[in-house]
Amino acid sequence: MNEQQMSQVRRRVHRLREFYVHVAIYVVVIGGLAILNWIVSPTFWWVAFPAIGWGIGLAAHATSVFSTTGCSDPSGRNARPRSLPSASSDELRRDRGVRAEPMPTIGLVSDPAAKEVPDSHLDLVECPPVAALSTITRDGYPQTSVVWCDFDGECVRVNTMGGFAKERNMRRNPRVTLLCYDPRQPLRYLEVRGKVVDMTEEGAREHLDRLASKYAGRPIRYFGDAIPARFVETEIPVLCRIAMTHVVAVDATRVGEVR
Repeated sequence: MNEQQMSQVRRRVHRLREFYVHVAIYVVVIGGLAILNWIVSPTFWWVAFPAIGWGIGLAAHATSVFSTTGCSDPSGRNARPRSLPSASSDELRRDRGVRAEPMPTIGLVSDPAAKEVPDSHLDLVECPPVAALSTITRDGYPQTSVVWCDFDGECVRVNTMGGFAKERNMRRNPRVTLLCYDPRQPLRYLEVRGKVVDMTEEGAREHLDRLASKYAGRPIRYFGDAIPARFVETEIPVLCRIAMTHVVAVDATRVGEVR
């Protein structure tokens, strides 16, 4: 096997790894949303919208991966050996140091280099119906959790508990991504990439009570109303502030109205 074939094999392995990570994230996020759906609005299963939409994307990802790896099934046990296909035009351009033109994002509202949330999407950073926070584990894999969040005018704020996986991840690696959207408008979402600049227990419980009250639509306490009061003896809230380094605001329902 020559060097070109070895390079192609490595690319195929990398694509397979990316696909299985995609599957894992899908299971975690949709599972978390399903639990949140069951708790918040058990009579209206809005989780089906992101599950189906994302599922279509996952199926397309699987098709693109397994149609180019020589596998007819994800395990590859039933695959028949065949010669490796020639490199694609994009791969050849990369090998020659030529950058392929990026595909434009449909419905992009924010500037490609934006670091602030546009006014049109502020509702998706201030207590959005659904928010998923991705952190980086010790071994370099993404770990995604459903969270509550709000905005203090400068930083996005989330609240977690001391010792939780995402809390440990953020202390070790402050780089995070937050995806916010409203299931009633699945073509509109906000992605915030940033760095955690502050993690403190001071004021964290009060912030958690305010978050719980905003999401409940009435004054409540997190410990005792949102979750059983006994957890106040074992759980320590941690308030985390995320400084935005990159913002992607999309509203595909307005295609033709925005650039």
